[in-house]
Amino acid sequence: MQADTLKKRSLLLACAGLGLYLAWQAWSLSGFIAAETRPPAWDEANHLDVALSYREAAGQGRWADIWWFVPKADIPPFPPLHHLALAVFMGEGRHAWSALWANWFYLALLSAAVFGMAWEVRKDSTALAAPLMIVGAPVVQGLLYTQLPDLALTAWAAAGLWALLKTDGFSDRRGSLVFGAVFAAGMLHKWSYFSYLWPAYVLAARALGKPESRRNVLRAAALAFALSAPWYLVRLPLVLSRLVAAASDFAVPFWKGRAFFTYLLEMPASLGPLFAAFALAGAVRPKSWREPSASRLILACVAASYVFWAVVPNRQMRYLLPGLPGLAVLCAAAWDRRLVWLIAGIQLLAAVNFTHGRIPLLRARAGPASLEFFPSEHPTAEDWRIEEILAESAKRWKGQGAASIALVANDARFNELNFIWTLHRLSRRQGTAVPGGGWSGIRITGPGAGLWELSDFVVLKKGFLGPASVTQGLTAAAADFSAEHSWAQRAFTEARRWSLPDGSIAVLFEKARPLRWCEPGELSLGEGFPSGKVEARGLRLRLENWKAREAVYGRVAVEPEQLCWRGVCAAGPRLELTDAGMVSAAAGPAASCGPPARLVRLGGARVVSASVSAEDLKAFLQSRGLETASLDLDDGIRLRGRFRGVPISLDAALLKTVTYAKLPLKKAGKGHERLAERQRLAGVNVQVRRLALAGVPLPAEWMFRYLLNGPPLELSFGLHETVVSTALRPGGPRVLPFSVDLPGVTVAKGRLSVP
Repeated sequence: MQADTLKKRSLLLACAGLGLYLAWQAWSLSGFIAAETRPPAWDEANHLDVALSYREAAGQGRWADIWWFVPKADIPPFPPLHHLALAVFMGEGRHAWSALWANWFYLALLSAAVFGMAWEVRKDSTALAAPLMIVGAPVVQGLLYTQLPDLALTAWAAAGLWALLKTDGFSDRRGSLVFGAVFAAGMLHKWSYFSYLWPAYVLAARALGKPESRRNVLRAAALAFALSAPWYLVRLPLVLSRLVAAASDFAVPFWKGRAFFTYLLEMPASLGPLFAAFALAGAVRPKSWREPSASRLILACVAASYVFWAVVPNRQMRYLLPGLPGLAVLCAAAWDRRLVWLIAGIQLLAAVNFTHGRIPLLRARAGPASLEFFPSEHPTAEDWRIEEILAESAKRWKGQGAASIALVANDARFNELNFIWTLHRLSRRQGTAVPGGGWSGIRITGPGAGLWELSDFVVLKKGFLGPASVTQGLTAAAADFSAEHSWAQRAFTEARRWSLPDGSIAVLFEKARPLRWCEPGELSLGEGFPSGKVEARGLRLRLENWKAREAVYGRVAVEPEQLCWRGVCAAGPRLELTDAGMVSAAAGPAASCGPPARLVRLGGARVVSASVSAEDLKAFLQSRGLETASLDLDDGIRLRGRFRGVPISLDAALLKTVTYAKLPLKKAGKGHERLAERQRLAGVNVQVRRLALAGVPLPAEWMFRYLLNGPPLELSFGLHETVVSTALRPGGPRVLPFSVDLPGVTVAKGRLSVP
């Protein structure tokens, strides 16, 4: 009886201590939010942008837009719960760092789950040390102050493991249902949730063989499937394809060098040297294996998570972190109480120091591992001038349609994603449209997108462009603006510059009105206009109707011997360009007529005729990641191949084509212009007879809704026609800065032809 009383007292004291710790974390987070003014980094900006889209849609009752949300190109579609949580706390003020309050609730969930597991293993006040250890880890503290979903995933993974312990091998009905619900919540935060609970599947398989627990397994599985599967089923191909690509980023096979032990070597710096050492040592102590089955199950989850993520080529500690909270429980259970509290105290001190930096960073090497004591990350008040740059661009824009801005930079605080997020946020402010334009009339693009030289503005970061791994192509673009008498200096003029916090300079260039490149008439060029992924050979031009005010030719007939785009070459094509502006790319101060030249303005393009063979089209698909086994272009398109290892087959017919037009601006309020939310952007009308992935027939409508994240297509399904269109919100999706007119497409005799 006395022992039970002591346990209850210890439990109450531990819960009170945990509550005080979480209250302090809330106070610390509020100070960070008040002081931090920097724009978010790459991924953080993307998550905030999605959350802002959700907040916008929910505020207007457009819940279907959240369900059918299409992510930016090359970014996997994230499940909705994390972004909805960010949207709830996102403020309307100058910045959206208040969204970090969602992280405090995830931190509380993580702390409660780890404490609950520790209490299962060691029922005394020492259980409080476990959440202090893991929450004080530098990697957890770092995630607390970012908008990434990994802290949320860590919290739900810990909650899932705690719920798994309470199922008692799926013999407890209520515990099994709770586990199923928690599993679904984790999967709706991020797709990788399943990888942290491998032992649960083994326990479930064993429980299926026992009549008394079989129903509980089926109930838990049915609940988890019913809650989470619908979101995945409607976008599974896109999730799979983009995840395979993301997993291969910065890839090093696990069998090469120390790749398999990368996480082990990073743990001292990421978790804290003392905690990492005693947690790993405690996990392998025979004492841990002799303890109750809860310890063995926790150890199995930690070990299985490590093996899985060590094999995945893209290794970042935040990916493994959701599998590591169990280490804190094992550490608290394996050692003497005084040692456990010493480790917890140091982790607590590290957490207090993280945003204050009173204790300087201590760094040392221990063989291949790095030891870091008391790392810190201060909130910083910095203005990266992004709002000013966008405001200046909007003020200067006098043209029709949306102004395009090409960003020649990809730094952590100065990149395309946080420009898009800032633009999206500014467009929500009422009454903030600047004279002569509006936030909604701006698009953000980059040199990597191709045809960026057609942009109306260019923002160049003079100085550090960004890490070398993410600035391919930017160096050459920056050099075009720095070289004397370059084509870029003929096409653009400097409008304004700003000093940035890192010592570099942001320069805004505006499209100039250059002198006439050549007299109207016919011209033969040995080479075409070099423009990113577009190449032309044996080019013949007929220039007509020079417009001096706009510095463009009203009509340009283009007849190259061969025109190639992204490796697809059309033989003998004929095009007509409208409102085309060109400048000489020749070295020297004189703007000579003739090659080399650059196309820097374009109103529209009409494809009069073109023809692409099946072999050329196969080569193009191969370059885009589709290994084509067969491609038949005869009264339709029949394709068989593998996309990133997944078999895919398609049988479709092209019925008609219509014009793909630029989006007009539409008045929407006093002095404020906003792009029409829905426009019938036309393209190719396709009748999809059959679409199958890995041999399984799929509904074509929702497949194309997600796979065609770009210029929309008009799709016909049987007797019903569905227009797959994406509303143009600020900065995305990317649309061409000119109109395209296809008079018709014919598929016959092994060729794709216009008309």
